[in-house]
Amino acid sequence: MVNSLGRGGTEFGVLKLLAGLDRQLFDHRLCTTRQFDPAFVLDHKLKDRLDVAGPTVHRGSLFSHQELGIASYLQIPALILQEDGVKPLDGMLRALQANAIGSAASGLAAQLSSSLSGAIRQVK
Repeated sequence: MVNSLGRGGTEFGVLKLLAGLDRQLFDHRLCTTRQFDPAFVLDHKLKDRLDVAGPTVHRGSLFSHQELGIASYLQIPALILQEDGVKPLDGMLRALQANAIGSAASGLAAQLSSSLSGAIRQVK
């Protein structure tokens, strides 16, 4: 059981421990009490062995926050989307004045399609 599961020394120590335990003698299970990094879980094939005791709120991608920061600095207009299950107002979303559109918003695909179509017509 760990507080959070991400890329760090404790996590790699746990992975090494699991690799050393015979799967026929031990049922490999991990439990996190707060959060986990979905990319770490996928990279190490832990999805079927992970239990989350607390709320399942994840941190956003560091790379997307870096890209958003650069785009903001370069004054490139941005369409801000917030995936459900990701910690709200985390990283760059806290610094930007924007109303993020949630991924569960009804008609999101239609909204995006009409907005992008309108923007493309204006550029032409």
